[in-house]
Amino acid sequence: MLARINHFAPLGFGPRRRAGNSMFHVLEQEMDHLFRNFEARSFEPETNRLGPALDIEEKEDSFFVRIEVPGFAEKDLDVSLEQDRLVISGERKATAPEGEEPRTLAKFKRELRLGNLVNAADASATLEHGILSLELPKVKNPEPRRIAIKGS
Repeated sequence: MLARINHFAPLGFGPRRRAGNSMFHVLEQEMDHLFRNFEARSFEPETNRLGPALDIEEKEDSFFVRIEVPGFAEKDLDVSLEQDRLVISGERKATAPEGEEPRTLAKFKRELRLGNLVNAADASATLEHGILSLELPKVKNPEPRRIAIKGS
């Protein structure tokens, strides 16, 4: 009687290994996982979740924020203070022929919660060499004072 030899058994194609343990089954599961999540990802520039690098420094009387925005012009950037948040956003578009909508090359939005500590009237921003620098003076807190209680 001839014995059957399965030369592919070490690869997971033999009766000795179950389908759930074969390296091809594991590879198939990994590929399924990759393509299942592929649709959830988008390669549009406006979905950049990381955004540009940002440094924030708090001193006794001000916040200093520096954000790297190479290739952005002043007209491409927007900085605003909304309630207790600093919002920095930018959108850079390609030049388009007359009558066509310009294509977005890069877009970002960063929000920082600073509390109600910023004096918006005295805030300043400069853009030099691809670095947006913000100086945000803190609100001067008046000294606490005692309030007298009067009885009836």
